[in-house]
Amino acid sequence: MKFPTTLIPTAGLLLPPTLSMKSLLKTIALLSAFANPLTADHTSSIAWFESAMKGGKKVGEDIIVPLADLEKTKNSVFDSYKKAAVNQDLGKQFPAPNIWGPPSENNRELKSSRFHIAEGLDMPYLAVQRGKRPTNGWPLTIAMHGGGGTGDKLANPHAWPVNSREWKAQINLAIKYYPTDMIYFVPRMVDDNQGRWWKEFNHTAFTAMIRHAILFWDVDPNRIYMLGISEGGYGTETLACRYPDRLAAANGMACGSGTSIHVENLRNLPFRTDVGEKDTMFKRQPNAVAKHKLLEELRKADPKGYENHLEVYEGRGHGIDYRPGPKWMVQKTRTPHPDRVTYTLFEHDKVKNKGAYWIEALNDLNKKVIKLDARIDSKRNIISIDARATIKDEAVQAADWQQPLTDPGETKAASGLKLRLWLHDKLLDLDKPIKIRINGKTVKTDKVTPSLGTMQESLMQFGDPEFIYPAQLEVVVP
Repeated sequence: MKFPTTLIPTAGLLLPPTLSMKSLLKTIALLSAFANPLTADHTSSIAWFESAMKGGKKVGEDIIVPLADLEKTKNSVFDSYKKAAVNQDLGKQFPAPNIWGPPSENNRELKSSRFHIAEGLDMPYLAVQRGKRPTNGWPLTIAMHGGGGTGDKLANPHAWPVNSREWKAQINLAIKYYPTDMIYFVPRMVDDNQGRWWKEFNHTAFTAMIRHAILFWDVDPNRIYMLGISEGGYGTETLACRYPDRLAAANGMACGSGTSIHVENLRNLPFRTDVGEKDTMFKRQPNAVAKHKLLEELRKADPKGYENHLEVYEGRGHGIDYRPGPKWMVQKTRTPHPDRVTYTLFEHDKVKNKGAYWIEALNDLNKKVIKLDARIDSKRNIISIDARATIKDEAVQAADWQQPLTDPGETKAASGLKLRLWLHDKLLDLDKPIKIRINGKTVKTDKVTPSLGTMQESLMQFGDPEFIYPAQLEVVVP
């Protein structure tokens, strides 16, 4: 994916009749700047991103963007975002990956690094680049090791030899056995005393790394993957349900979360599990079967979603062949703009997730589980949302493979829930009114105006060039 550094306005531009004088002047100034090579660095947009990166400006610039210029403006916005990151010296946040060459060069020393998350929380990791760069940029795989946590209350958060050993084993797999033409990010457990990959601090680190990799490692945002073995497999299962929109596919190996995770959130994310037939500790094998049974039931009801694969290795226990799963996984490419999003909002390590892809909850309904099923009819320019909330409070529980999710019972309309709908020209005609239906009722029919500000805000929020949205609408569930 290539992002040009200049934007050339379309000739014969027609401005909307509702354009205010203030916006008109800003639009003319913007187009003039883009047409002039001397000012093609988009100083204003770069300054906006620099302020946002420092925790300042939240609302983007009030400049209307003509429909004919959407793609060029998206590219320009991403270029401004990257320049702002360079100006803020963010390229040093994660050092460039080690380069791992052909077998004759494999005696070189690999250098690990650390990412500081918060006081007392540092993630050691190894980033390594193998093979040749594909046309659209490097694929990226987060590869999590097995092990877990110890109850010994170690003084040093990285003192447990089991996690250190498993981290080295995962590095060895990444540089020798997993698919080539890839960048691997192999993290070590942040805190051996806690020992769970689903912890919120891991989510913080992975999100920061993905943003960085897209900006500075030439990573293809549509080919980002996650895999893990044993404890890393449980982490893969759980985190994949947390942010499926970030990944192209995921692979959990020697694990089985069963019914302890919200598999309905995997509607648009291909997921594979590899497990040994005799891997019965913590009920791994039967739990893996139970999970994929749920996925198959969902796929039967929704044939366009829930691609999944379960591989049970006959006669094997906790040790299996770790090569087939990653090979299957890296053949997948993300669909960044699905026309249907099925997503449950639930509390995860004291944080409630807010949505995925183009639907986002702007508030909460206290302790209720919120279930969203949103669809876009591109031909009729209609967004239909089924938004439900549990009547009873959520029974919050750790993302643990031994505990099936507690059924909170009946649901009702999620009245009072405020939703932001990010609108993309690949799914909707932004030149025509858009109808919003919630729980069978039309709540809004509105015409939107693509703006530079919305593009800036969405890129700042997601850090992903595919998620630069030209417009947005906010609605409240009646």
